[in-house]
Amino acid sequence: MNHEDSIINLAMTILESRLKQTSYSFTSPDAVTQYLRLHLQNQEREFFGALYLDNLNQLISFEIIHSGSINSVQISPREVARLALKLNAQAVIFAHNHPSGSPEPSRADINITARLKTALELFEIRTLDHFIVAGNDVISMAERGHI
Repeated sequence: MNHEDSIINLAMTILESRLKQTSYSFTSPDAVTQYLRLHLQNQEREFFGALYLDNLNQLISFEIIHSGSINSVQISPREVARLALKLNAQAVIFAHNHPSGSPEPSRADINITARLKTALELFEIRTLDHFIVAGNDVISMAERGHI
């Protein structure tokens, strides 16, 4: 490991420790974007996760729910709801990455978001957004009208 790599690793460790605070509050899309870049940017496989939040939109936990191949991942609404109930979450923000480099939501992305939102509504858990991370680009599906 060269000097530059060790500096980058140190910076990432510091950022991760600050972002793992349970009092970290997601009060803006920019805050979510920065958090998700740290966790999902430059992954070689697709990962689907959820930010489980309390009633003040403070982070309870970020959970990777499933990992997939380079271009797909299978999500179970049952697993998402189980984790939300276990964590006593009041709201959820979904996130996944597109290793292909395009942040545009696919029809499958839109469909699974709708299914997850419907499933969580049965438990009075709000779906706030679904972000897609592709390299440096991060898009909000809510801002695109898909939530």
